[in-house]
Amino acid sequence: MEYFCIVFLRILCLFYWSNCFLFLNVLQAGFWKHRQDLKSNKLKELADSLPTFVLCSRAVSTNVKDKNAWLNWKKWGKDNLGVNVFPVSPFFLSLYLIDIFQSCNLPSPIEAAVYGVKWAHDIRGVPSPIESTLVRQVLEAAK
Repeated sequence: MEYFCIVFLRILCLFYWSNCFLFLNVLQAGFWKHRQDLKSNKLKELADSLPTFVLCSRAVSTNVKDKNAWLNWKKWGKDNLGVNVFPVSPFFLSLYLIDIFQSCNLPSPIEAAVYGVKWAHDIRGVPSPIESTLVRQVLEAAK
């Protein structure tokens, strides 16, 4: 199974290079930065294969959906806050969720946004703001 997953991801990268590049860009922060500290070639090779295993832990379509939701957050953050905000604060995420709700009045885009932000934090090994009481209250109010 893992061999199939690795081969599938490599093939996917050939057809969707921009998606893979964006995945790899996400995998440069958090605990991923420890790769630069490795001295052993064997450990570096193992570390190079780690993103494939992480991305294979979920369906490719789920990774793509969450990555796109994350990119929407980044654009909103840049447009409204003037910077790329990471890690995301619960306060700013709550404002973003309210903005989404006011523009569409449906819970599914808000849930997608929450999962996208959670994905970006989880994949980096950084605590997610969606555990915040504030974010949970906004999410509940939007349902």
